[in-house]
Amino acid sequence: MQDGSARRPWVILGMSLLLWVGVGAVDVRSADGGPDAKADVVPIFRSFDDAGGYGFIHKDDETTFACMDFVRRQTVQMPDKRRIGTKLFPDDSFIFDAHYGDGSTIEMRAHPDFGSEHGAEDVLEPLALRLGQFPTLMRMRLDHVVVHTGREAAYADPAGNFLVVYADDIRERARGRDLEEVLFRETVRATLEAREARSGDWLRAQRADGTFVTDYAASGAGEDFAESALFSWAMLIHPGRLPGHLEAYVRDRVPNRLSYFKSLFVDQPAFYSIGLEPSCD
Repeated sequence: MQDGSARRPWVILGMSLLLWVGVGAVDVRSADGGPDAKADVVPIFRSFDDAGGYGFIHKDDETTFACMDFVRRQTVQMPDKRRIGTKLFPDDSFIFDAHYGDGSTIEMRAHPDFGSEHGAEDVLEPLALRLGQFPTLMRMRLDHVVVHTGREAAYADPAGNFLVVYADDIRERARGRDLEEVLFRETVRATLEAREARSGDWLRAQRADGTFVTDYAASGAGEDFAESALFSWAMLIHPGRLPGHLEAYVRDRVPNRLSYFKSLFVDQPAFYSIGLEPSCD
């Protein structure tokens, strides 16, 4: 079942991004709500999307994805941001289990609008493969993934530890350059935000840094955690992948956040066994 083409190298486009964008000075606030010492610092990017050409995560990065099995059709909860005209519990959704080499398993739920097991599998398998590129800690906390037809932006439910994604958006991003990054950021929010983003260590790191890595990170606590995690993952797990000036910027502006994510991604192994390896046919 595995898409072998997903392991082939790909070309990173857009290496000529302008460094300083016209975003203006940002009124940054520290975690306790007070004015920041670095409130006049202009982030280098509005969001990670502006740096997408650098390739934080590559399509051919190693994945722990092993195989995926169709389990059953079932009436299950399928949240959808397009609430008008949708059912929270549609009949006979397609349920798959994605299995990973570290022993983790993720339930994948595809809406009945996909029409057939094969139609659902064509979207779910590339998605499952990308989730295998992320650390075991995130995968073991991810309860399930909801997949709809249509084109809407992916989002996370930190309280329920699940993702909601849309097939056309996945296909479009897969043809572009940021599918892996979007999935990583939303998986961080689904699996780490509720527990880690409220920890004393993280709040102290925020206060000590006194600024944010992007404009988007400054828009909310969850956005800050997810954006910082993505930059940190690229720098800590794939050192040298980002241009030197960008790595220097991150180390200078958010060193304490970077150190915090080092404790999650490096000081403990990013990938480790939590069960038996799957027996894939």
